[in-house]
Amino acid sequence: MRFRTPVAVEKSPLRLTHRTGVMLMGSCFTTHIAQRLSQRGFEVCQAMGTLYNPASIAAAVERLQTGKKICPSELFGQNGRYHSYDFHSDFSAETAEAALERMNAAIEAGHQALQTEGPLFVTLGTAWVYRLKESGRVVANCHRSDARIFEREMLTTDACTDCLERICAAAANKTVVWTVSPIRHLGEGLHDNTLSKSCLHLAIAEICRRHPQQCEYFPAYEALMDDLRDYRFYAEDMVHPSPVAADYVYELLEAAYMDDDTRQAAARYEALNKTLGHRSRQAGSERHRQLTEQTQARLHDLDQQYKR
Repeated sequence: MRFRTPVAVEKSPLRLTHRTGVMLMGSCFTTHIAQRLSQRGFEVCQAMGTLYNPASIAAAVERLQTGKKICPSELFGQNGRYHSYDFHSDFSAETAEAALERMNAAIEAGHQALQTEGPLFVTLGTAWVYRLKESGRVVANCHRSDARIFEREMLTTDACTDCLERICAAAANKTVVWTVSPIRHLGEGLHDNTLSKSCLHLAIAEICRRHPQQCEYFPAYEALMDDLRDYRFYAEDMVHPSPVAADYVYELLEAAYMDDDTRQAAARYEALNKTLGHRSRQAGSERHRQLTEQTQARLHDLDQQYKR
């Protein structure tokens, strides 16, 4: 008997290598994948932090394309920190100067990453958006501002598709791999979450139909919702995937986008980075210093072999 419905992942013509780098935008699910790629030696850019809805992701990619910096008037102070409605709270700071420095450094890094030949992975989280009543502008993050200053709205499938078109245009030199985050937005309610995810799936299907040479879909959503399909693969909040589930999705990504040589190199990078990250009881000793230097030298050798 079979007790699962495994996701069939086809080998993509797109190839990830350690020479090209990877750019990721979107929902917090991208963070799980970005961390695993980085540990395995890939150059990863996750500019502007976690972004959930297609409109905010489109605006972010367009800003990265132009490299337009954040100016002081785009910040607002709240609870002792300075924020931007276009950035995740990871970029907020206690002073406006520090916030601007963090945000503009991210814009510069993202602008440079958009010029490279590596792919762009975009993970859509929700079709629900929050608009500032005063301006009608969609915000990427509410930063716990007073709910009364926002209007909540679900983008239509056509509106979502228009946002994806904007992303394709701003990243015209890149292959765009679309995913839908398996993380459920329970604050929206179960039914509204289902409607939202459906809009995202339909928009991605349409954009892949329009741009078959530039766009493709990776089934991260199906891997968790249809294949694993069990709460033991979720974190304690019953919403986010567990590390085991994220590892499984990453393995599917490797199978789809990496050849055997790249996968072997990734495994070697992972082992060495785990050694560097290990908390040793002999920290500060001569033996620990030698081990660290040897590991760093081996990482340098891998870089020379796979990144040149």
